[in-house]
Amino acid sequence: MPVDRRWIGDAFPHRLPVGLRYWYFPPMSGEVVQHIAAGVYDFMMQPLERWRLGKIRTALLGRASGDVLEVGAGSGVNLRYYDPRRLSSLTVSDYSDRLSLYRRRIERLGDGGWNVPVTTAQIDAQRLPFPENSFDTVVATLVFCSVDCAPCGFDEILRVLRPDGQYLFLEHVRPTDGVAARAFDFINPVWNRLSGGCNLNRDTLQAMRDAGLTVTMGEISGESGSSWNDSGRKGVFVWGEGQARA
Repeated sequence: MPVDRRWIGDAFPHRLPVGLRYWYFPPMSGEVVQHIAAGVYDFMMQPLERWRLGKIRTALLGRASGDVLEVGAGSGVNLRYYDPRRLSSLTVSDYSDRLSLYRRRIERLGDGGWNVPVTTAQIDAQRLPFPENSFDTVVATLVFCSVDCAPCGFDEILRVLRPDGQYLFLEHVRPTDGVAARAFDFINPVWNRLSGGCNLNRDTLQAMRDAGLTVTMGEISGESGSSWNDSGRKGVFVWGEGQARA
């Protein structure tokens, strides 16, 4: 296995603040760097996961079924939230090369009884290398804040979804409150640079609708309950299901 000098940003160039991207690692394999970077990212996200995101992932990803494609899988945090009894196959992908990371995490799931056929791929969400009507479910969580052409990505998702397929999403978006929205607009240029491409003020929901998706929003109620509605969004984190508009 080739060994070279690596930066943590080589593994997660679009997911870590500048300061962390330039932490220096001694000589080690790229695979080791991938696992360390994933651990750092997951550690940084723990407060949000415990507060809200873990509950959303549980409610959202339990709905994935059939042949499933996940784009922008990042550290692979979603893998443990899928219900293998509902899946026919799972394709886990990311823009960066994290195939060894995903394979190792999938092997651990297999030790726990997973027997779902799993494929890993390095792909761009804006140019999915799959035929039309390939998947029953496409999943993306905290992805389209940093995709250069979000409408291109949604067009691709609609192309590879089967006619009755579902797009399951979790994103952070520009606040609806005027003061908060202006604050997000103000700090976005700095945050975009520090985070390696993340945008705080995108109207991702509108981009979905413009692409031809009918969106149903999810909402966490109580400690573990969830509901689905069309009444609009609340807060910065939005999640739910999109389907091709008839």
